[in-house]
Amino acid sequence: MSYEPVENQELAVNLEGVCKYFQIYEKPHHRLLQGIYRGRKQFFKEFKALDDITFQIRKGETVGIIGRNGAGKSTLLQIICGTMSQSAGKVEVNGRIAALLELGSGFNPEFT
Repeated sequence: MSYEPVENQELAVNLEGVCKYFQIYEKPHHRLLQGIYRGRKQFFKEFKALDDITFQIRKGETVGIIGRNGAGKSTLLQIICGTMSQSAGKVEVNGRIAALLELGSGFNPEFT
């Protein structure tokens, strides 16, 4: 799918260079040490959940996000809905979004 800029009036969702990073601590007390050292020393490993995601959804379009477990589908949806903030990039939502991300969880453990 090619990325073609469209006038903002026609867009429902516009993502440009969206990234999400998480800090993974090996031990619980490393989180405390990170706060004490205030960035002078790093006690975490950075995990990139999303890296440079860019796409547009026009008004009236239907979009499906598919991928393996751990690919970042739920993270991306949470960023679009506004329940999680992105580490970098720009997210524009034109309209109202209802977050029903976990509605189907628990029905069948075979499905993601």
